[in-house]
Amino acid sequence: MSNTYVKYEKIIDKLDIKKNDVILFVSDLTRLLLDCKNNNENFDGNNFLDSIIEKIGKEGTLLLPTFNYDFCKGKTYDYYKSLSITGALTKAALSRKDFKRTQHPVHSFAVWGKDKDYLYNLKNLSSFGANSPFEYLYRKNAKNLTFGLDYKLGFATVHYCEEKVGVSYRFLKNFESLYIDENNKKELRKYQMYVRKDPHLSVKTNISSKLDKILKLNNEYKKYKINNNIIFLINLKVVVDIMIKDIKTSQEIVHLLIKKK
Repeated sequence: MSNTYVKYEKIIDKLDIKKNDVILFVSDLTRLLLDCKNNNENFDGNNFLDSIIEKIGKEGTLLLPTFNYDFCKGKTYDYYKSLSITGALTKAALSRKDFKRTQHPVHSFAVWGKDKDYLYNLKNLSSFGANSPFEYLYRKNAKNLTFGLDYKLGFATVHYCEEKVGVSYRFLKNFESLYIDENNKKELRKYQMYVRKDPHLSVKTNISSKLDKILKLNNEYKKYKINNNIIFLINLKVVVDIMIKDIKTSQEIVHLLIKKK
């Protein structure tokens, strides 16, 4: 093991995370797992989650995205059995009794901590609208902890910004399918997601690297390189405010990549 190698359970200690923080944790652990293998460490996802929990303490809140798009395809959503498609660590969180999953069938989160019950009890119909976990993250000045990839990739919060502004290229679409809740009750439910208007166009919301420069100017850009892992810690409220202003004006940061299918 290298003298400069940081054990995976100690990585979180190197970051500017404090007691009582609200953390949205997004990860690609490919490089981390390779680091562990090359340094004779046996990675344990639960221990890694515990290292974050220990850092934020019992007054903090930790969220991991546990998204699943089957409901949009007309398939039955099962609160316990519908799998997260957002990484192995999210699946580990869902298997733990100290985490709860929020109730939206498309954009749900595994939540631990002070606001776990509050988030679980949200009844948001829209993935990204008012009274959603995304609104909560904004109001709480949450930190977006992105591990192993650029924070701008897979940054679902941008759709919260688009819906808040009411962009011309998306609309709230209703989806209806069967839903099996945590009490094993099955019923037909409707939920909403902010989707592209033209089904013949492939629309991808792109986030420019200009955002990095603006965050640096405001001393809000925190990037770490620990072992072979790139890690970002970004204030979500700051980013959302920048994005909303940009969408309303120049659209230099948030812009569309559009092509016909």
